[in-house]
Amino acid sequence: MQLPIGIVQQQASGGSFAGPIVESAGIVGLTVQPAQTYIDAPACTGYNSGDMLMLLVGSGASTNSAGTIQTPSGWVSMIDAWIGSRHVAIFWKVATGVASVQRVNVTDNTDSWAQQIRISGADTTTPLDGSSNDKSMTPTPTDDIPEFTTTEDNVLALFALCTTSSNGTPFSVDSNWSIMGDSGYQNGQQGCTGKRNVPATGGTEVATVTLTGVGGYANGVQIGIRSA
Repeated sequence: MQLPIGIVQQQASGGSFAGPIVESAGIVGLTVQPAQTYIDAPACTGYNSGDMLMLLVGSGASTNSAGTIQTPSGWVSMIDAWIGSRHVAIFWKVATGVASVQRVNVTDNTDSWAQQIRISGADTTTPLDGSSNDKSMTPTPTDDIPEFTTTEDNVLALFALCTTSSNGTPFSVDSNWSIMGDSGYQNGQQGCTGKRNVPATGGTEVATVTLTGVGGYANGVQIGIRSA
């Protein structure tokens, strides 16, 4: 199952927000068969040169090595984290030319998902404000992706989660966050992405993501994108 992305302009708690905005996002691309060596992330709509593009990728592996998610040509790695057989990586670049599908090569892969998002109003020189990573091997229906602390005002917080699943129930997230995309269930794995506006310096919040039927490995990351 592939779900289109609903873009929600969310009023952040703690004040008005004048930071980066997720303008559009592609649907979550899925591998079409086990052991495929690549994953294609569909293009975003409303492509504008100079915007920030982000590529969020989750991959499951046939062994506890979690394999490799290779950095595509022209993209810069922001975070790369894995535990057991669950791997999450996030990349970025400045939009140029025209919108296109982005292929990501993966190794030791049994199932993967990937999503492109387009952001306006971001710092495209040093965009990363902070990051955190949760690596859990405990079976649970809820994954708490740890907070990071913003170092300036008007930061866009994003999360990506790759976890074991048994039934494909859609993810839910606590009220200060909104889901950007849900990969649906495939070969025992499911992934999702989300966002939150953080208007003030020093903002922190755990992203509590729930999926009925989770068991085994879970790997979630949070990152912050600075305002231009």
